[in-house]
Amino acid sequence: MKFYQTTGFFNSIFFKLFAIFILLLPVTGLFIYANYQSRSTLITQVHITHENMLQSYLIQIDNQLKNAVTYGINTAWFESDPQLALRNNESESALAKMRISLKLSDQILSSSIIDTLFVYTDNEFISSSQNSLEIEERTALKSYVIQAAASINTSNISPKANWNLVSLYNHSVMVNLNQGDNGVLTGAYINLDRLLSHYEKNDENSTLLLLPNTELKSLEATYSKDNLIITGTSSSAPISFAEIIPESNFMNTLPFMQKYTLALSVLVTLLLPFVFLLLRLYVVQPLQKLNRAMKHIQRGELHYRITPYRTSNEIAIVNHTFNQMMDEVQHLKISVYEEEIKTQKSQLRNLQMQIQPHFIVNSLNMVYNLIENKDHQTAKQLIIYSVDFYRYMVSVDADLVPLHEEVKHVSTYLQIQTIRYKDRFTYSINIDPMVEDMLVPPMLIQNFVENSIKYAIHMNKCIHISIKVNSFEINYYPYALINISDTGNGYPVSQLECLNHGKKIIDDNGQHIGLRNTVQRLALLFEGQAKWHFYNDHGAVSELILPARFSELTERPSLDEE
Repeated sequence: MKFYQTTGFFNSIFFKLFAIFILLLPVTGLFIYANYQSRSTLITQVHITHENMLQSYLIQIDNQLKNAVTYGINTAWFESDPQLALRNNESESALAKMRISLKLSDQILSSSIIDTLFVYTDNEFISSSQNSLEIEERTALKSYVIQAAASINTSNISPKANWNLVSLYNHSVMVNLNQGDNGVLTGAYINLDRLLSHYEKNDENSTLLLLPNTELKSLEATYSKDNLIITGTSSSAPISFAEIIPESNFMNTLPFMQKYTLALSVLVTLLLPFVFLLLRLYVVQPLQKLNRAMKHIQRGELHYRITPYRTSNEIAIVNHTFNQMMDEVQHLKISVYEEEIKTQKSQLRNLQMQIQPHFIVNSLNMVYNLIENKDHQTAKQLIIYSVDFYRYMVSVDADLVPLHEEVKHVSTYLQIQTIRYKDRFTYSINIDPMVEDMLVPPMLIQNFVENSIKYAIHMNKCIHISIKVNSFEINYYPYALINISDTGNGYPVSQLECLNHGKKIIDDNGQHIGLRNTVQRLALLFEGQAKWHFYNDHGAVSELILPARFSELTERPSLDEE
């Protein structure tokens, strides 16, 4: 029983279902994680592939940018033709300009991204451009170079590899300028829109952007999280490439089974609470109701039944069988009660038969001694009390008698014992008039008073025996509290538990059946509605709580605790 109590919760169906629910969560989570990893792996592979292509393209661009810058620096600082073009000799100057133009043409043919290479000397603008460059764009470039040449600070001239981002002829362009110490200005020109068109995308639905490095931070805020953003920055110019790829483009390539597993995992995760709720509703709760009913029965509430409710056929059959079984048990218990009442009556009759001869002998001895001592008045009183006592003992044949008759009988008994023990005890009787006509078992109070006379009176001590009957109400129904106490040594502590639980009491003097028979009679006659409590408080105290039944009432209320 102790093992069941300590492991009851862990052995319950609710706990087992909950444990299964908890164990399924990691499995479902593993499916979801596997799909997430597949998705993450695919994104990583796509990212690496496109990033490698973008970096490869950037390497080509950076190489050509470096070559263009190197060519411009060499032409501005170390070539002799630009210097010859500045001389007054027209033939030498013309030949030098022709050689410069040819070299620019050869250089522009070796580069796919440089749109224009130019040399500016003494108001002479020599350039070589790609065929795709428009005349208006060339004119705008010439004007920009002439203006830049006029604004260059000649005091701080040095070879430079800087590229400047400007806007010319409604285009975003990049220009590199280098001026030698001889006044020669060289440079390269790139149209960024045309540069962007050279990149061949793998994915037609992706978007390729070329933007200044300063605009990279705002790129992620511009595009939603459903896009894969791949960026690459040039090491030679302040520009970056960004490829925007919608995730839907490559997510469609995921295997069907992975998508199916992911969908199934999500569906199972969503259904688990619903399945757990159904199991709790149709299995756990009906079993819990049956368990609560068992606990009520275990506490002795045999009238408890499971209220019919809509449930599964199997549970409904179990509940119906339980109610039917308890009806039969209650009917059987009533039959057993009736049989036990008959047995108790037989025991009471035997007890009366045992008491009467013993009490008669003692009474006759007392009368004889009083007459011998010539105390005729006391002898007459003792005879009268004895007659009343024996008349009640012989005439009582009912299960219940009015309380006032039982109290009168007890008073007669105490009067007889007072004559016998004289000053060795006193007594008091206080009865609430509200319950003096209630019905109680015969000899109920006498058994407790007799127990006090037998075990509490000592030669060297005077005790007091108190009998109190008070009335009170529970749920508007009258009850009586019967209290019998004495100032003796009290109940033996080892016997209190047996008395309170109606168990047999056996000591060195044998088996004591008087008090046990009394509480058993109360349990049978009042069908479990009577309560009793035995304890010590400066002596033995016996408390009985009985529903106040009267001869004209048939209702039997339940004794519920307030």
